[in-house]
Amino acid sequence: MANQTIFDRLDKLDRRVYYWLIVLVITWPLISPIGLPITIKPSTRALYGGLQTVQEGDVVLIDIFMSVSTWPECMGGLVVETNTLIDRGARLVYMGNSVDVARSWDRLKELVPKLQTLEYGEDVVFLGYYAGEDAAAAQMAVDMSSVFPADHYGRPIAEIPLMSDANRAADFAMVLFTAEGEVKWIQQWGAAYGVPVAGMGIAMKGSALAPYLASGDIFGLAVGVRGAAELEALAGMPAAATKTMDAISSTHLLFVILIILANLPVIYSKIKGGN
Repeated sequence: MANQTIFDRLDKLDRRVYYWLIVLVITWPLISPIGLPITIKPSTRALYGGLQTVQEGDVVLIDIFMSVSTWPECMGGLVVETNTLIDRGARLVYMGNSVDVARSWDRLKELVPKLQTLEYGEDVVFLGYYAGEDAAAAQMAVDMSSVFPADHYGRPIAEIPLMSDANRAADFAMVLFTAEGEVKWIQQWGAAYGVPVAGMGIAMKGSALAPYLASGDIFGLAVGVRGAAELEALAGMPAAATKTMDAISSTHLLFVILIILANLPVIYSKIKGGN
């Protein structure tokens, strides 16, 4: 034992040490963000830049097309979008094609306290769930009240001041989609009425959304938790997505280090003429 080298000890190190290292490296950033630098993609920068063009009083439609399962990837970006638009003085109309959209709305209100300071019906409205894809979007483009006669809380649209200024596509400054559902807004609002469209997709949708970005059908795009973290970095609002990316980046770095360490005994053995 006394003649063992450090390489011998590495070769015989209990694998549980590695498991605990991985647990530590994952947990630490989630508790206390490190803020590791990430490269911001041009598509994410374009999305954030588009938000900066919104003028006070503009109406923005936000389609929360995501379920609870996609919160980790897209909720962080939605928080940044909402905070940015509120700071710009925009009026916000939320809806969603996911059956649990009300839960996403409640969670968004928890994460964006500024929403509670807005006057409901004047500055912000939550219309709730809608069924259908292109047919629903096409109908909303000409008469929002025909799809939503009342908001999520049962208040008639005719009694909501904001909706009197936002009853058709031409009344909106832009549409932002979340996770999925981009095609109907591109075709029924973007192509047909010239309403700018952008948003966020889950990671697996990135390649499917790329052609729309390249063609100019959407002006910006954030993909997955990485895109959400990029938005947080641009807005100076590090939060859940930044923590997740810290955990992912630090874990990948640990794996690289462990791979190197695991190969050192083999290299040492070969140098010394071992098998």
